[in-house]
Amino acid sequence: MCWTVIIHYATIGLGLCCLVGISARMSLLFPTIYRIALHSIGVDAKLGAADLIIAILGGSVMPPLKGAIIDFETVSLAGI
Repeated sequence: MCWTVIIHYATIGLGLCCLVGISARMSLLFPTIYRIALHSIGVDAKLGAADLIIAILGGSVMPPLKGAIIDFETVSLAGI
C-alpha cells in the first residue's frame, strides 16, 4: 500500500522505481499461486495448469470486450 502512495505522490524517478518494485514483488506471487493450486491435483496437473492460464487470459480479454459492448450497445447486453 505504501508503495502505491509513493508512486502517486513522488517524483517521476522515484515513482518509476516504486512501480518496478511492485511489479518485481508481484512476479513472485505467480509461481506461488500455481504451486499451491496444482499441489494436490496429481495426474490432472496439465489440465489444471491450462485452466489457470485460461482464467488469466479471460481476466485480460473480457473487461475490454465488455467495455466495447457497453460502448456500442447497452450495459444490459454486456451483462449477458
